[in-house]
Formats: sequence, C-alpha cells, structure tokens
Amino acid sequence: MTNDAARRRIWTRCLAIAFVFLATLCAQAELPLKRNASFELNVSTVTWLSFDIAPNGRYFVLEVLGDLYTLPVEGGTAERLTSGLGFDSQPVYSPDGSMIAFISDRSGSENVWVMHSDGSGARELSDAAKDAELMSPSWSPDGSHVIASVGDWKSRVYRVWAYHLAGGKGVRLAPRRVSSSTESHNYTGATYSPDGRYLYHAFKTGGFGYNQQLPLWQVRRLELVSNEHVTLTTAVGSAFRPVLSPDGSKLVYGTRFDTQTGLRMRDLPSGKDEWLVYPVQRDDQESRYTRDLLPKPVFSPEGDVIFYTVDGKLFGMTLASRDTFNIPFEVPLNVDRVERIEFPYRVGLGPVKAQLVRGLEPSPDGSRVAFAALAQIYVYDFETTELIELTSPSRFAAHPTWSPDGRELAFVDWRAKGGHIWRIRARANAKPERVSKEAGFYFDPLWRRDGEAVIALRASAHERAVRASDFYVGVATDLVQVPLNTGIPRLITHAPKLYDPHYGPESDRIYVYEWPGMFAAGDSGLFSLRLDGTDRRKHLEMTGPGIYNSVDGLPAFRARISPDGRHTLLRQASQLYVVKMLGSGAASVEIKVTDCSLPCERLTDVGVDDFAWDASGKRALWSIGHTVFVRDVESAFVTAASNDEPKESKRLAEEHESVRRYEIAVYAPRHEPSGSVVLRNATVLPVAADYAEPLAATDVLILGDRIETIGPALQVPDGSHEIDLTGKFLVPGFVDTHAHVPIYRGVVSGEAWSLLANLAYGMTTIIDVQPSTVDVIEYENLVEAGRMIGPRVLSTGPGIFSDTTFKSEEDALGVLQRYKDHYGVRNLKSYLPGNRKQRQWLLNAARELQLNPTTEGALDLKVDLTHALDGFTGQEHNLPIIGIYDDVIGLMARTRMAYTPTLLVSYGGPFGESHFYTHENPRGDQKLARFTPPAMLEARLLRHPWFHPDTHVFTRHAETAHDILQAGGRVGVGSHGQLQGLGFHWELWALSTGGFSGFEALRAATRHGAEMIGIAQDVGSIEVGKLADLVVLNTNPYEDIRATNDIAMVIANGFVRRGDDLAELWPQQRAANLPVWETTSAKN
Repeated sequence: MTNDAARRRIWTRCLAIAFVFLATLCAQAELPLKRNASFELNVSTVTWLSFDIAPNGRYFVLEVLGDLYTLPVEGGTAERLTSGLGFDSQPVYSPDGSMIAFISDRSGSENVWVMHSDGSGARELSDAAKDAELMSPSWSPDGSHVIASVGDWKSRVYRVWAYHLAGGKGVRLAPRRVSSSTESHNYTGATYSPDGRYLYHAFKTGGFGYNQQLPLWQVRRLELVSNEHVTLTTAVGSAFRPVLSPDGSKLVYGTRFDTQTGLRMRDLPSGKDEWLVYPVQRDDQESRYTRDLLPKPVFSPEGDVIFYTVDGKLFGMTLASRDTFNIPFEVPLNVDRVERIEFPYRVGLGPVKAQLVRGLEPSPDGSRVAFAALAQIYVYDFETTELIELTSPSRFAAHPTWSPDGRELAFVDWRAKGGHIWRIRARANAKPERVSKEAGFYFDPLWRRDGEAVIALRASAHERAVRASDFYVGVATDLVQVPLNTGIPRLITHAPKLYDPHYGPESDRIYVYEWPGMFAAGDSGLFSLRLDGTDRRKHLEMTGPGIYNSVDGLPAFRARISPDGRHTLLRQASQLYVVKMLGSGAASVEIKVTDCSLPCERLTDVGVDDFAWDASGKRALWSIGHTVFVRDVESAFVTAASNDEPKESKRLAEEHESVRRYEIAVYAPRHEPSGSVVLRNATVLPVAADYAEPLAATDVLILGDRIETIGPALQVPDGSHEIDLTGKFLVPGFVDTHAHVPIYRGVVSGEAWSLLANLAYGMTTIIDVQPSTVDVIEYENLVEAGRMIGPRVLSTGPGIFSDTTFKSEEDALGVLQRYKDHYGVRNLKSYLPGNRKQRQWLLNAARELQLNPTTEGALDLKVDLTHALDGFTGQEHNLPIIGIYDDVIGLMARTRMAYTPTLLVSYGGPFGESHFYTHENPRGDQKLARFTPPAMLEARLLRHPWFHPDTHVFTRHAETAHDILQAGGRVGVGSHGQLQGLGFHWELWALSTGGFSGFEALRAATRHGAEMIGIAQDVGSIEVGKLADLVVLNTNPYEDIRATNDIAMVIANGFVRRGDDLAELWPQQRAANLPVWETTSAKN
C-alpha cells in the first residue's frame, strides 16, 4: 500500500471517528422524547408573558408555552422563532440587537442559550450543573457576556453567574464567595447599570416557603469592584424585578400592595419614588419563582415608554403623560407535544395477593426464610417451596426473628392498648405464647444468642397510640431484653433513633443503626455496643444522594454488618449496596455510595425493601415487593473486577447468574358480601354521562359487590334485603385523587383510623400519591381481604425522587419495574426525579411498562408546563400563578391532563384550609371527633394560622380549574390528607367557588376522579356492572354542594354502612370496631 493510500485510509477513519463523535454529541444534546402530537390554537392572552424589545424599537420577542415569537411593536400577529419540545423562556435581546439570549432545557437540562435574532445559530452558552435551574438572563452593556440567576431544588436559592460568549465555565458574581454567612443568600432578576459598574437585583435570605408573611424581597445594588451591597428599598410588600432606564436615571421595580402587584418608579438622582401602574401581573413570591418574581417590565430604547403585562395582555405607558395603551396581539400556536400516557386498569377482581413480604429473616441453617405478609408470619422453604402460615389473620404480627436453634420464632404485634413480644414454634398449627408481661410498642426483635431472652426496641405504647401514625421513629425508644422466664423487660440502654439490632462477629456485642428519620439529614451510622449497653463504638457512616429538600447527602435508610464482620449491607435510595469493611477494630469510616472510599458494589437495579445476612455472612438476602433474592456477595466484586460486558447488553443486577430469585405467593380471598340488597325509591344521580337528569323513584339492585340492575320498581331475587331510600339521594362513591393517609408503619395495626374516617365521609376510593414508604400497599391488601374497614386504597408507591439519579433510560426502566412487577401499582408519582432528560427517561419507561405517572406540581409553572407537553398522566397541586390564560388553559384541556388542584394547600398564597378552619366549626363536629385522634384535632383546630379573606387565592385557582374544565379538560378532587374525611368535602366546596355547577362538582368528585386514575370501568358512576360504591345523601348536592357531607349511608364494595358511625347495616347488622380515644380522667 502506498503512503498516499495509507494516509487516505487513516484520514477516512479519522473522519468516521469524528462523525461518530459529533453524532454522539448531537445525540446527547437532544431530548429523549420525540414529538408525536400537536395542537393548534390562536391566543390573545398569554400566561406569565415574558418579553423584551429590540434595540431598534421595531419588535418584541416573547415566550409562549416554551416557544419564542417575534411581534411587531404596534401589535398584530406573532411569528414563531423557535419550536420543538425544548422549553425556551425569558428571551432578551443583545445590546446591538443581533442576538437573543434565553433559558432552555433543549439539551436535557437548563442552560443559557444564545441565537441570532432571526432564530438561527442557537447554541448552549452555559455549562451549569445537570440539576441546575436558571432564570432571568440579561446582557452586559458591551454585549460580551450574559448573566443569569442559577439555583437548584436542593439549595432553594439562586446566585448570579456570568457566561462569556467566547466560552469558559462561567464566573459567579454574587455572592462572590459562598460561605456559611452567604450560602442562603438569594439573588434574582439581576441587571447591569448602563456603565457596567453596578448590579441591581432582588435579594432575600433563604428559599421559598408556604403561608408566607411579607415582606420577603428587597432591591439591592452591588458595586462590582468593591463588592459592596446597598439595600435600596424597604417595601412592605417586597420589592423585586428591578429594571433601569437606558440612561440609568430611573429604576422601576415591582411590589405587592394589598393583594395585587404594581410597578413603582424611583428617580435615582433625586430619590423620588412613586407609583407607576397598578395593578399588573401578580407576582410569584409565594411560589418558587423559577421564571423570576415578575415578568420583566421593559423600557423602550429611548426610555420614554415602559411596557408591562396585565391580564395576559401587553400594555405600554408613556412616562411623560402616564397614558396607557394596549398592544393587541394574536399568537397562532402550533404546539409540539407528546401524547398523554393513559392506561386504564381494573380493580376489585380476583383473590387478593400480598404484594409485600416484610421483615425478612433467614433461618440459622439458611434453608428457610421467615417474613410477614398480610400482617401474618410465614415461613418459606427455599428447597421445597413449602409455605407455612404460622399466625392467624386475627393477629397483626410483624418482625419475625429466629431462635438460635431454628425451632422457634419470636415476633411482635400491635393493638390499640399496646403491643407485645410473642414466640411460636416454626411449624404448622403452632400456638403463639406471649413473652412480654408489659405492653409497649415493641419492634425489631432479636433472639439472644443463648436463647434465654429476646432483645428488642421498645417505645411508649401511649405515645404511639396518641400520635396514631408514625414514620418508624419511636419516641423515647429503649433497647431492652426480655427474659423468656420472667417476661419483664430489662433496660440495656436508651436508644433514640436506633434501629435493627443484629449480631456481628463478636460474641459479646450487638450492632444497631442510627437513623435521623424520613428525608432528614443528621447523625447516623452503624454502631455496636456491649450487651450491658456500654462501650458504644461507631463503625461506618453512609450517605447517598439527597432529594429535593436536602442539600447534603441523606443517610442510608438501614445498614447491617455481616456475621463475620467482613461486609456491610446498606439500603440507600431504595437500592442495596455491599461494602467491604476494614475490620471490627478499625476506626469509623465515612463513605458516600456515589463515590465510595471502600470497596462498594450495588446489588440491585430494581430496588430493595428489606434485607438480611445468612448465618455464614457470605450471602445476602433481600426482598422487593413479594420477591426474595439471594446472592453470594463476593460474586458482586468479582463481576465488577472483570466486567467487560458490552454496555448495550447490560443486564439488571438482579438478573446476574449468581442471583437466586423466589416468588412468594401469599393469597387471601377477596372480601365481598354474598346475597343481594335492593335500594328502593331513591333519587339517583348516576353521573354516567356529561349530564344526566336525576332518576326519581329509582331502585338499584346490588348483587354481591356489583350493581346488577337499575330501574323503577325492580323485580328482585327472593331473599333480597330491601332498604327504603325515599327522600334520599344516591350518588357514586367519592374518589379522592390526592390522598395522604396517616398510618402505622413497620408494625401494622388493625385499626386504621384514617381509613375509617375517609370511608365515613363517603370516600369509597382513595389514592395516596407519594406515601413515602411501601406500607400503604399492605393496608390496601388488608382492606381488600376484609381484615380492616376502609375505602378502596390505591397508591403510587413511594415517590420517585432525584435520589434515583437516573443515568439512562435503562436505569429508569429498572426502577419502574419495582412498581409494576413487585408492588403491583399502576400509578406512579414522579416527584422531581431530575432534569428534563431524566423526567423523559421515566416517561419512556412508564409507557413501556403501561404505568400512569402523575407529577409533583412543585410550585413551578415552568416545570408544570413541561409535564403537560411531555405527556405525563396527571398534575398534582394547582398551577401556582394567579392569572392563567388562553395558552395554558388550552394546553391543559387539549392534553386532557388529569388536574387535581389540592386547594386546601394552595400554591401561590395562603393554604385554603385556613379559610375553612376559620369559618367552619370542626371542633364541634362529633363525627369528626369520633374518627380523629384528639391530639391531631387539637394541633389543627386550636391554633391554626389566620389570613384575611382577601388574601386567599384558592377561589382564583378554582376559577382556573373551571376554565380548564369548560375548555375540555378534567379536574379531580384531592384532599391532600389535610383533615381525614371532612377535608375532602372542604376541598370540593373550595373547588365549587370557581363557578362549578352542582353536577360539575359532583362529577369532579366521582367520575372524573376515576377516569383520571384509570379505573372508570369499575368505579366513578352508578352503572350496571360497576362496583357497588355508593353514598346515600339526605339532601340534593345539585342544589347545594354542601349536601355531600349530609351522609346517611356509605356503600363500599357492596357493604352497607351507616354514615355516622360505620355500623354495618347489610349483609350483617353490627357495630364497627372504632378506635377509643383516651380523654383526661384527671380531677382537681
């Protein structure tokens, strides 16, 4: 081969490599989702209208639904500059008008972008962190660089950075140095003075909050050379979004007065400060202000006119005369989007499968594993697959632990008056024997090595009963040992925030794990101590990625050292890791699972609930949902050392050949009545169509758990029970589309007061969107099996947060398999799992697995709009901006996104619940007191914050919800768990203030809610074949929506109960087992 030919070959290869490299870069710069739908809409009002004027004064550039448009300065029809799924926002012209800077997530995360003023040549200017949020770009006077405020969810504050057009990583301008004194300083809306000497900006300390008290922000001036800050305002309603006139003599800023926002202008040479225009667009200082606190007012190039937005329109004011003028416009939208994910599914069919196996404990010889499922203790034989039920359904049992000889198990239970430790032979038909003589809240038991006592954590039974819910954290916990011969607990040590006692290699020590609590940072780690409680030593501290409200890494949830002391298993972000230890005598080591200072390997990609070691310390066992896995841990390190497997063929860690997998199938019959009951002469409001006249004097025949026939004077089967509903109104059972139910976690109780309260107030179906833990899934199964009374409980499972740290769509698919295949849920809660690219990976995985992902609204209209454009199933919480106009109304309606505004916790202003606590009398509600713990009522009712009625925003948000409904969207009712049972009705009544008719409100509370979840084939309306979920009202909700709380009976799954106390009326007549609350018996 000639030299020329060789050179050509090499050059060809180089070109090919370069092409692949560039193609890879391009691929990385694209969003994962591709447009597969669009809609057209002409709008003349725009939500949060961000705009700028060209230096030649001829055009505006403005943002609508994530696309940029130009508009002649006199108004008219806008022309689109940018398109696609990327969300482009807050455009600003360069000083010479040749370029436009803007914020965009088109590369997958937010950055400053620049392009030519005709829309060509777009390029990414900044290189911010992948979780960064950017806003308010502004040019330097000489056009050499762009400044922007840069923040993130975790810190909740913004800092000012400068990005040069010629490149570089950027320079932080404010604060110049981040220290303990400046780390919470928050800078927004920064703009240069014309001479470049000063930086004007809005400033406050700290991030966003709820139920805010003003003032929060003030305008400051930073002298860049000296780094001196001067506060220019002390406005009672805050001051923000400063803008300077072209000659630098005038400062315009926004401020809140009364309940609205206006613009003031200060003449800087004289100090004269006066109102300019009031009102304008209401500010966003009570939400997360991710596109600043106010759309930027804009001076004309000559400085004689100020432009601003109000009511979604564009206005100008001539400063000399103070005359105002409207600039009418029309924006012909052609919005690129992705089809909404919607996978309906069935409920109420077939036997009940236990979705969770809890408290995993292998036998001493490793041949069997004990666990709890459906609140019963079981033993499973790995070899024979035999499953033995040890405890009866009448006992709510948890946390099994083996005796040293493997013949017995100890476990704990919980009842209203306290729990105990029990022992039972590990064979069929054995009878449990109580170990403890004193009631308490016992958890995490461990059989002592000599077999003569059970070690356990114990907290006050009274404290657990009073709180009536928990997140595993025991109050005033002690580590005790309970001798089998006496049953009297003996204190080892006080053990606040200690969990999971277990054995390591030493015969005279016990290991425990310290954990600060759910989503909390603080002291944590793996400790050991002697059996007398002395000589406490710390061995390992483990942290991992934080979530939306944690700056620092969060501690691992649990950790266990192996019996031989060579390894530690730890659970972080619902994944299981194994760490090689230095040795029991070594000093404590701090590790991060993202950058481990010890040999550390991840054993899971799908996830983990519980985990344990076998007795040899060589094999790890873990469970996820109803599946148990076993793996030799050394194989993980061998695999990591020799991992030459091609990336494109990567398997899930759970699919490794060294992993053994066991599907545990525990079933119970579905609880449903036998026989039939006919409801006679009711006025039926079926909500089966978009409007249906009430059906007067109508009968409804229920056979088992489903509606058999509807009509007047029905002929029914012999023996049917009859209930006369003359004068009553029969409506579908209520569907709470955003519930949060307080429950006992870890050790389940048979008395779930929150479920009873919801059912008594007419909720026959609820969905807990983001219950934080998997425990609510167990309650769902227990209600289905008839082990406790409650509504139909659905769940998203724990929310998917940013600690998942998705690095690919395959990562997302692995995590979502946890929910579909192991938890059996069909709905997800995407709770800010990362940037736009990571959210879209989640969406692709959800679509593949046919899961319905709803979202966290996050007080962030920008992210809410991307959720709708990307095809998420639902939007939880209200759109936070006051003033939602044609563009966003159209988007929500055309996408049919399920919208649950949760007005009791209104975003953008005071919580709506405060209105009801002030104007209702819940403290005098005997029914509420019957179902709610007194301590919880006292905490909420006696000293609840008050807000003047004029400051409430829930009525405005309700109007927006009604606008969305009228445009073709769907709206549901979600109580957010603010006040179990009654809170749903408050939420419904709050929604009704937005102009909902009685029918529209009832449809939101029933059929629309069922459609939004995906279960309308079985619930949500009164139709033949659907589940018998009904509410009998004494008065007509079409005439007065407050009638929804005038409940005579609740019918759930065919069981008829009295509304006042849930006494069963059919198929049996018996009182419900209601909680008995402790009241004071002290006397003077």
